Amino acid sequence: MFEATTLLAGLFLFGLTSLYLWSLAIRRLRRDLPLLPFEPRPPVPWGLLAPLLFVGLFMSEAISVVVILGTEQMDLGMENQSAGQLSAVLLVSSTTKLLYLIAVIVWLIRIGGATSKDLGWDVCHGWSDLVTGVCSFFMLVAVVFSIQAVLSFVFEYEHPILDLLEADETGHFFATAFFSAVVVAPLTEEFFFRVILQSWFENLAEKWKKWSESHDALTEPLPADGVTTTIEFDPQAETVAEAETDVIRCGAWWPIFASALPFAAMHIGQGPAPIPLFVLAIGLGYIYQRTHRILPCIVVHSLLNGTSLLAFLAGGGAG
Repeated sequence: MFEATTLLAGLFLFGLTSLYLWSLAIRRLRRDLPLLPFEPRPPVPWGLLAPLLFVGLFMSEAISVVVILGTEQMDLGMENQSAGQLSAVLLVSSTTKLLYLIAVIVWLIRIGGATSKDLGWDVCHGWSDLVTGVCSFFMLVAVVFSIQAVLSFVFEYEHPILDLLEADETGHFFATAFFSAVVVAPLTEEFFFRVILQSWFENLAEKWKKWSESHDALTEPLPADGVTTTIEFDPQAETVAEAETDVIRCGAWWPIFASALPFAAMHIGQGPAPIPLFVLAIGLGYIYQRTHRILPCIVVHSLLNGTSLLAFLAGGGAG
């Protein structure tokens, strides 16, 4: 009875906080104010290397799984592996992804000339990014969990890790799953989906915008009198105007959806999970588009995964 009362009180406070934050967001939108101010940032220095680095994350994970299980065990399928084998696979693949993340960051800095801001990190905004991440979590998780709850009446959620968590009596597998879901997944996935992939899409969007503007300028007819007019701009005003219309900051929405699609597709086979996770990825993409910092996205992702696992544990699914 005490546990049920505590859970209901927690859900009530959770929902109340979410409603309050959404009311503030709606109020800002009605006043034609953005939900988040955007931060200027030049295009990232990587180009076609981005999709290769992105694919490399999953290749490194797949190689680590093959090394641990071997080809014979792989033929049996992941659902037919023992708890010990899957625990080892989860731990090794998580470690491999972390090592790959570190290697890519070092390579981009040393060879590619990337700065910390290119990589989505700015210590000057650490505290504000934490606050943004926590507030965004309360707003997004209400939407994501609501969609998932509705879809669960139609589709059955499937995940081999949940089956193992239900049979986990020692808690060791839960600790491994928690490390993978709350630490490794947010760090690696937000870096490669947002910083690497979405930033590259934003570069493409900016190049398309510049090409369109130059093409329109070439095809624009001259005035009837043949005299061109020179307009003088205030340098400061021009800078502000460029920032306000910069496609990387707020003008192109397709990079958000383009990076959200593979994020959702990565969870195909887990019942209705791709649908709410696609909505989550759009929210994360918007946060990154406005701030171009990775910490708020990591906070949202980490808190969401942690909440899901803790809710599973509180429901008696593990132990």
